[in-house]
Amino acid sequence: MKSKIVFWSVVVSFAVACGIHTTASPVCAGTDLYASWVQGNVTQVEYPARLGKPKQLHIGWGARFWGKENTSNWFHIPVTTPVIVENVRTQLKKVFVLFKTDGDAKVTSVHVYDGDKLIKFFDNLSITGSHMTTDASNTFNVIPNISVRYGLSLAVRVEFGAKTGSDFASILFTSAGVDLNRVTP
Repeated sequence: MKSKIVFWSVVVSFAVACGIHTTASPVCAGTDLYASWVQGNVTQVEYPARLGKPKQLHIGWGARFWGKENTSNWFHIPVTTPVIVENVRTQLKKVFVLFKTDGDAKVTSVHVYDGDKLIKFFDNLSITGSHMTTDASNTFNVIPNISVRYGLSLAVRVEFGAKTGSDFASILFTSAGVDLNRVTP
């Protein structure tokens, strides 16, 4: 009896996950969606000498960086990546970077690496302001989806302009993540 209850629990779980309102088929064919996110405080700067004062602040809910006037810098955010789920390789579908710029700072590029290989880039951007929840400015669609082999890292280029009074322009990263597909037969 217990095995029948477990079986039907699994059938119902598959049906709910797949949007099926019947228990006729326990197998869900199609595309499964997975998400992986990291906290913004994991962000690392590429060129520390280009930071102003204060340089950087890593706190429980993010990482803030102040840039020297009229410089640019790259910020790297590793994303924990399940590359194979249930014997099927995942594919990158979307990239998200949650941030807020202050002063004369703007995001100009977002690059996506799989291991040491640049697999997607979004250049010629000019994004400013608060984007601390997902929106059209900080969500990047990957079309067509790209199979993931190793591990993903995001590289975000930020340009820092003139100081506002005595304050350097800054960027605060609060989170970053990816959506992955797992295409099932």
